[in-house]
Amino acid sequence: MQNNNLDLWPESFVVEFKINPPLMILREQASLLEKKTGGLVKAVVQKGENAIAEAAISALMRKSTNGLITYSFWLLAPELGNYMYLLFSIEQPVEMYPLRIVDSPLEDMEITSEDDLLAKLKLIFASGEAQRVIGAMIAQSQTA
Repeated sequence: MQNNNLDLWPESFVVEFKINPPLMILREQASLLEKKTGGLVKAVVQKGENAIAEAAISALMRKSTNGLITYSFWLLAPELGNYMYLLFSIEQPVEMYPLRIVDSPLEDMEITSEDDLLAKLKLIFASGEAQRVIGAMIAQSQTA
């Protein structure tokens, strides 16, 4: 049978999503945290189960399961020897929603839309645990 490189794909693909991907939202929030803290605390968004090579950190990361895409949102204090703290992880299907926020200072959460994600991230960032950790990172970084 002859192949002749027959292209069976359509001319273009329909991109139906008119929403911001969760990864873009997380990266934007990471950038804003760095600005708000004058670079004393940064946020790092890592993708996938092999995102961080260091064994001590990778042991803390949630594994990608059932075909889900995993992102972990880490707080990082450069002045404290690059100390990192896992604030939460997101597990999402390729279609983006619904997704789950896990390992957060609050309970695990099911997220059904971009608006729902934004509201839940605001709650996580304002949580007592997030405030304490970021405050401690800032205080110690100022004296380092």
